[in-house]
Amino acid sequence: SKVSVSQKLVARSTRAVARREAVKVNAMAVEVAELANLGPEIARVASTCFACTLAGLAVGFVLLRVESIVEGQE
Repeated sequence: SKVSVSQKLVARSTRAVARREAVKVNAMAVEVAELANLGPEIARVASTCFACTLAGLAVGFVLLRVESIVEGQE
């Protein structure tokens, strides 16, 4: 049952990779949990962006109406 040095190195590197994958999966679970806690903030920011877009569209259409009125008087 002699084990060469290269076989020991392969076994150790295999174990190390398995550990890194476990840490990576665990870290991803923590990130998902943190992201799930941000739901209300994400919804608030999304609704603010939506409101800004609607306000910009309203201002744009008002400016188009003003332009058409001004050009009609000339």
